[in-house]
Amino acid sequence: KSSEALVLYDHAAQIAAQAVDLLETCEEVDGELEEVKTLQGAVAGAKSRAQAQAFLSSKSEEAQVSEPPPSSGLQQRLSAFDAGRDGGSFKLADVPPSFRPIQCKPLLFDVAHNYLE
Repeated sequence: KSSEALVLYDHAAQIAAQAVDLLETCEEVDGELEEVKTLQGAVAGAKSRAQAQAFLSSKSEEAQVSEPPPSSGLQQRLSAFDAGRDGGSFKLADVPPSFRPIQCKPLLFDVAHNYLE
């Protein structure tokens, strides 16, 4: 749909440019000329909005595929942009932290044991 909208906005801009050219050759049409120039600005703005909307929709489709779950902490969501939630707080870290395996004997005592008498 966005490509069709962009084509329509391009066509409208071309017609408005042709109208400006025709109105500049005529006499006593200053009011109409200003209206067509205002229309050209509105068409350019609408085209820019359509391009931005197409870009955002393509990015949101990509983000939905690769977005980590919202329940994950900030460390797992570094590459995902989160614009915020209404009335909600952000989850920065897991509380309590998830368990990680560690050595059963500290390495320091293993090294020191060789030097004990």
